[in-house]
Amino acid sequence: MLLTTSRKPSQRTRSFCQKLKKAMGCPYINRGKMNIREILEKAREYDESTIAIVFEKHGNPSRITFYNTMGQQIGYITISTAIPKSLETRPTKKIKGRIGDIRLLKDLIPFEEGAGGDFWLLKPAHGKYTMILELYHGKKPTGFKIFIKKIHLEDEK
Repeated sequence: MLLTTSRKPSQRTRSFCQKLKKAMGCPYINRGKMNIREILEKAREYDESTIAIVFEKHGNPSRITFYNTMGQQIGYITISTAIPKSLETRPTKKIKGRIGDIRLLKDLIPFEEGAGGDFWLLKPAHGKYTMILELYHGKKPTGFKIFIKKIHLEDEK
């Protein structure tokens, strides 16, 4: 998964992307004036099959839209975030939680089921959020959370 932002991102959105890059071990590119075609070329250079573009609302990360290397949108998640000032973790794509929820998220993000060491925990939420994705360092939460409001896959009708 190649990670980038929409054009002219806020400092908070850039910080979120840097922390997500560190937490997942995926490449991140500064968007600058690149158009989608140029981002697709970068994804091929990095040998990544998915592109994740982080969009913002009022300076905060609010949506991650996912594209395949043909430039077709494959889905999106609407989010809110909790971003710690510093992040002590090793890159991980391990995830644990309810199987049905994990499978839905794995259609967009290349997670691997399982725990141990550092991992992501996907847990149900209440109110305006449907799930919370939280990064753990060993058995301790890191404070890095993605509050998921909605997951949409393009093949859904």
